[in-house]
Amino acid sequence: MPLLQPWYQERGKAIHIATYKDEKVMKREVEEAAKYGWKPENSAAIAGHINVGRTVAPAVFTGGLSLLLGASRSKDKMTITFVRDERALAREAVEDALGHFSSCQTRLQKATAEEASAHGEMETYAQEPLAGGQEHEKTQKSALKAARQLVDRQQNVVRHLEALIGSLTSVRAGYARADSVSITPSALSLMWTGK
Repeated sequence: MPLLQPWYQERGKAIHIATYKDEKVMKREVEEAAKYGWKPENSAAIAGHINVGRTVAPAVFTGGLSLLLGASRSKDKMTITFVRDERALAREAVEDALGHFSSCQTRLQKATAEEASAHGEMETYAQEPLAGGQEHEKTQKSALKAARQLVDRQQNVVRHLEALIGSLTSVRAGYARADSVSITPSALSLMWTGK
């Protein structure tokens, strides 16, 4: 059974509400979530007091650690609403779009190779001299089968080409979203090259 990923690693998620009983668990999750673009938006302690204005505003600049400074030290529950930074969501959208584009490109290349192979097989029947009798009927059936396969392969190429065009649209939308939240092109190129 595959291990479940932590909530802060879920792709496309923009908001999460977490309730903690253990301060160490809370601190660890706040630190880890900050690495994935999550920041505490507000919090509430049951049977304790948290000054949201004092703790959450600096938390944006410290990766959420300052949130803990104002937290109630009692054994009571604390609820924190995490919000995902728009830049992290935009980077993720570009990563996903580029990954989909790459897989579409690979499938298109495979479909194109299969179409070329079917085309080559069809060419052999076109150049074969006509035979008589049973041999002619057998050749005709084989040629018809090869023609159907060629048409199927050509339709497959068209489907993959349409998927590739759709994925290019997603990449463009991802870059437009990233541009709207001021992610620099150099940061995106580093993400694309994996450096």
